[in-house]
Amino acid sequence: MCKLNSIIAVVALFLLSPLLSTAQESVNPVSAQELARQLSSKTAPLILDVRTEDEFTEAHIPGAINIPHDQLAERIGEINIDKDQAIVVHCRSGRRADLAAIVLNENGFTQILTLQGHFLQWQADGLPVESP
Repeated sequence: MCKLNSIIAVVALFLLSPLLSTAQESVNPVSAQELARQLSSKTAPLILDVRTEDEFTEAHIPGAINIPHDQLAERIGEINIDKDQAIVVHCRSGRRADLAAIVLNENGFTQILTLQGHFLQWQADGLPVESP
């Protein structure tokens, strides 16, 4: 069974590779420090946190909206901005944000940015978070 799971994972990665590279070509990185500066401006991007609801509740970037990556396709209508406005997508370390970028790209969003180092870097830089 373990060997079968490994084979399935390799096949899935092979099939997703073209999608991931296409999404990555249309995605630009933004540093945590730069995003922190942008948050205080009138033209701050939408911050899309694609971690789980529990992770988001524990701590998140102020002003971020939470739509878990595995729910994004069904909840895309909750992103209430023009498709040419900037969206910074992030997760804990990167994988889920890459998958979310594919969904955003497929739905016509053109200004997709990813947070370099994702939420782990944001916390490591000592930047503000909201938590209960």
